[in-house]
Amino acid sequence: FPSHDINALAQTQHAAQPFKRSIMANLQSFAWPDRRSPTPDEVRNMTYQALVNNVRGIIYYTYDDGFWRIEQHPALLQAVQGLAPEINYLAPALLNGVYTPIESGNPHILAAQWLYDQSRYLIVVNTAQQATQTSLSLPAPSSRAQAEPIFPGRPAGMRLSNNQLSGRLEPLAVHVYRIDAGE
Repeated sequence: FPSHDINALAQTQHAAQPFKRSIMANLQSFAWPDRRSPTPDEVRNMTYQALVNNVRGIIYYTYDDGFWRIEQHPALLQAVQGLAPEINYLAPALLNGVYTPIESGNPHILAAQWLYDQSRYLIVVNTAQQATQTSLSLPAPSSRAQAEPIFPGRPAGMRLSNNQLSGRLEPLAVHVYRIDAGE
């Protein structure tokens, strides 16, 4: 799990902009020899780090390279498979929405929003191995809106008030919210 590379996607995205090129994330879903594989939470965190950096595709390396077979690691395989429906649900907003990165003031808190079809889709990622409190100023006004978690059973609990989204993020937490624009 490359926690030291949390800025690599943002740097790559910035470097690709003058050439009008999109980037894809090639995420680790295997173990190097004599090392552990990423945990399901780490794979989920890496995936959402990529989405917050507005990638246009995700590849999970590797399924079977002769040394590693993800099928022999059912928890990791299930985690990767479980991300597909989430990404498919978010895909219209991610691909067609208006993307805005959100500055957190904390290098371990990554956030972005997409305006799409009368709603805002908001992703907040804690890349740290410890919990942290955060407060994010959202780029578009939200008078009475509420941040509704999109995926059942996933972290929630951040509160939207006066255009500030705030709350506690557990280690490696990923929060995904929808805010209706009409509220």
